[in-house]
Amino acid sequence: MPFPVPDDPYLKLTGEGLEDVFKEQVLLPRMMTKLSQGAGRLIRISVTTD
Repeated sequence: MPFPVPDDPYLKLTGEGLEDVFKEQVLLPRMMTKLSQGAGRLIRISVTTD
């Protein structure tokens, strides 16, 4: 999974007050989006280079 940068100021501001559910509601959705986008790029690259 593509983990975010630990000192990202956006994530620090987003996570304020959500310490107990921060991973589930903020980090996990962002990580899943980046993972699916990366997989889609790899699929497109392999299809277009054949």
